[in-house]
Amino acid sequence: MITIIFGLPGAGKTAFMTYLLKTLYEKKGDKMLDFTCRKIRKFNRKYDRNFSFPKQTPIYVNQNYHVKFTDGYDEYFAPYTFDVTRFGVPIKGIDPKKALDIQFVAPGSTLFVPEGQKFVSSYEWKNIPKETRTGFEEHRQWWINFYFDVQRPVMIAAAVREIAARFIRILKHENTPNFAGGVESTTFHTLEFNSWQEADANIEAGKTKGGEFKKYVYTGNIFKCYDSFSCSEDFIPTGMNQDFIYERRKTA
Repeated sequence: MITIIFGLPGAGKTAFMTYLLKTLYEKKGDKMLDFTCRKIRKFNRKYDRNFSFPKQTPIYVNQNYHVKFTDGYDEYFAPYTFDVTRFGVPIKGIDPKKALDIQFVAPGSTLFVPEGQKFVSSYEWKNIPKETRTGFEEHRQWWINFYFDVQRPVMIAAAVREIAARFIRILKHENTPNFAGGVESTTFHTLEFNSWQEADANIEAGKTKGGEFKKYVYTGNIFKCYDSFSCSEDFIPTGMNQDFIYERRKTA
């Protein structure tokens, strides 16, 4: 299943995605791991292979999304990382020299991708490798779940958003402070839709109603579970001779 999370910048999209990831791990992690191991065991017998088994819940995050949270007293859970631009399935007849270097994820995996428009853009879909396009078309046959966050569903390629089953608009998030000034809990206010047309029409009309209103509360500091400024590195000058600019307008 594909879920698209959308909303304005600062609404709390990635924080909510992290909440969903952490909740999924805590409530269904053991069952997910068992399901994946059973499938791999079956494929090893059927195809006389020796595929490896995951050592933890098969939750993956795109490589630009850094997630880590406590799991018990002194243990941490950090999802597997993958490169969504290398997601796909092999296609017969493609020149091996031109074929995508695919990263194969385990069956029954759940994949979380922030800023989804960077990877499955409605403007660049025709340039995305055929292996990736086919992978999205067939993702349910490998029991894969995808979560994308984006500002508007229409920014996601039509071939992906039209097979998505759940659209969640983040209206806002509210933090409750603790006695030390930190975050004690976060409440997410959402609207949920079954199609991207309903979701996009809701935005076009400027409405905060329509769809199904839901409220989710996370107890604790969700912002400590991921790096909310992971994209800040994109703005750092890469060349050794490059620096920030501080020009002032010249006056006569």
